[in-house]
Amino acid sequence: MADSATQDFPEKILISIWPGLGDVLFSTPSLRILRKKKPNSKITVLSLLGGGGKKFLENNPYIDEMIFSRPSETFELIKKLKKENFDIGIEQSFPMGWFFRLIDVKKTYSFTDNFLSWIFPAGDKKNALLHASEQYLRAIDKIDGVKLRDDGSYDLFLTEGEIQTARKLLKPFEGKKKISIHPGARCNKNKRWGIENIVSALSALADDLDCVIITVGGKEDMKNAKTIEKALGKKNLNLVGKTNLRETAAVFGESHVFIGHDSGPTHLASIFAPVVAIFASTNPANFRPLTEKASVVTPKTSCSPCFHFLGHMSIFWGLRLRWFNYCPAMKTIAVEDVVSAVKESLSKWQKN
Repeated sequence: MADSATQDFPEKILISIWPGLGDVLFSTPSLRILRKKKPNSKITVLSLLGGGGKKFLENNPYIDEMIFSRPSETFELIKKLKKENFDIGIEQSFPMGWFFRLIDVKKTYSFTDNFLSWIFPAGDKKNALLHASEQYLRAIDKIDGVKLRDDGSYDLFLTEGEIQTARKLLKPFEGKKKISIHPGARCNKNKRWGIENIVSALSALADDLDCVIITVGGKEDMKNAKTIEKALGKKNLNLVGKTNLRETAAVFGESHVFIGHDSGPTHLASIFAPVVAIFASTNPANFRPLTEKASVVTPKTSCSPCFHFLGHMSIFWGLRLRWFNYCPAMKTIAVEDVVSAVKESLSKWQKN
């Protein structure tokens, strides 16, 4: 079959995505492949739920426009987008078939063939073990029937100014191992390993290594960051609330290893550094960082994982995980497991 790019026409393409930090990164391989297939088309990214993940798409050369609107703006947005005459609509989020019809999109493609996808973002059972990014790529495959892939990693395009900001912050620690950590998980508290475990692991690493522990995060992480700072003293650099998302990504680029939970910052860090990710409820097959330099520490319990990229029941279970902040499997992960994974990562992925 001929390369689909040689048969390209300048179409208008609207692609709907989830607005969360990690969710936006899951979609970036699709945006890259879509641009390869449609080099002359106008590609617009849409989220009806707003979201901080918009920052991750700044400077992205594979898209032409971003629309991150609030639900209250949907009616006005429908009137506006109807005038755009989109040729293709691609669904990589909650059900958007109804929206695409309301704005008269000519042809639509979804990442799933599940009949429930009109109601829930339901996956296909036969593809249950695919990574989220690969699930979304399936929608791109359907455009021309061609399965086009590359290295599969996430994209984030930093500016030189953001890189220099990170280097300036870390200059006092030149020559030391730099271990960055995000101690939280914004939406799902049951994804958190616990500050006591984190402090124990970081203290062990600080005692054994000539390193600096760099704490990153937002306002919700300040309490835990203060606890880490008190425990580690001069071996800690507390950057919580002092860098924006993109500057934080640049800090990861200067790190030797990152420690985090199943959360957006972990996926962000995986673009720039080796990561040690602590997973319990979510299935690593679906949601692990998309890099060979990722070590995923998981419990050895029969109940884990319990949340998967599959079916409408996973949606209800996901809501349960968000509002019921208890995960017995997470409590079985030992401090030694994480410390060992970090040391192994430092040894395996030496950085000059």
